[in-house]
Amino acid sequence: MRPYERKTVIKQAFEKAARSYANSSGLQLQVAKELAAMIKDAPGRTLDIGTGTGYLAEAIKERFQEAELLACDVSHEMLKIASANAAPLRAFAADCEELPVKDSSFDCVVSSLTYQWSSDLTTSMLEAERVLRPGGSFVFSTLGKGTMAELKKAARAAYRIKGIDTPPHFMDFPSAEEVGEALVAVGFEDIKIEKDIKEVVYKDLWELLKTLKDIGATNPEPPVRNDLSGGSLLRAVAKTYARLAPGPDNNGITATYEILKISARCA
Repeated sequence: MRPYERKTVIKQAFEKAARSYANSSGLQLQVAKELAAMIKDAPGRTLDIGTGTGYLAEAIKERFQEAELLACDVSHEMLKIASANAAPLRAFAADCEELPVKDSSFDCVVSSLTYQWSSDLTTSMLEAERVLRPGGSFVFSTLGKGTMAELKKAARAAYRIKGIDTPPHFMDFPSAEEVGEALVAVGFEDIKIEKDIKEVVYKDLWELLKTLKDIGATNPEPPVRNDLSGGSLLRAVAKTYARLAPGPDNNGITATYEILKISARCA
């Protein structure tokens, strides 16, 4: 899939999920609050990239009432909600890989669980570096490589049971090392990366998939033959998942989210 087509799929998913997001995004809210707590001093003029419904913007405003905060997102529907939730908030539509912002415009750039959607992580890091003033802070989180490990393992096992040779198709998440390398490549310094493993229990695979859909977190890559879909194959994955990664007392299923929390300084 071409980058612009991939971005269109991502944007459409988040536009559709704007109204259901609040009911299914407990993890996203938690991570946003934890990220805001990493900002120790008043951040000055700050840009929140991929604000979604404004969780991080709200959390920063609670800690630093006088912060000059701007926010952007690819989804206009998300921005409408963010503008209401974190009012007053200056918000505009933008892609993290192509920010319509002048060089050296901000003292701080923040972002919570956005960069896993980037088509080119290094380009996204370069844009953050470009809009930061020298010495400015970059604080963000993203999903790491271990995210959804149970689902991937269950799908591979179910495919083998069904005699399907084509591997299941999943979205790739960056490793901590890959994120660090991208930051170094564009000139960031004082890089700190924390890996936070969070486990969430769902009733079953159907609840997990619905939650992902409700927050717009659908796979933007084009489907391939034998990809996860309805019918017997998906039921086989659900059954295998429940066996391989049950929740507490064998109730439900467990899903791992590898959260990478990063801070860096613009040279």
